[in-house]
Amino acid sequence: IAVRWLAEDSTLEFPPRALLDPEAQNVTDLTSFVIGFTFLFSAWFAYGVYRTVLAARAKPKVKDLL
Repeated sequence: IAVRWLAEDSTLEFPPRALLDPEAQNVTDLTSFVIGFTFLFSAWFAYGVYRTVLAARAKPKVKDLL
C-alpha cells in the first residue's frame, strides 16, 4: 500500500482534510513515515523467516530437546 501511494504522488495525511475545515493548516503528511515503516517491517519479517530456516536446519541440542 505504501509503495502504491509513493507511485501515485498522493499524500497520506492525518487528520484527513475531510474531517477538518478547508482552511486548516495543521495536517501532518505521514506518507514517508508509512513507506519507511513498511520497508522496515518487511525487512524484519524477512529476517524472521531467515532465522526460522536456520533454526530448522540446525542439529538439535540438549536445550532444544528439553
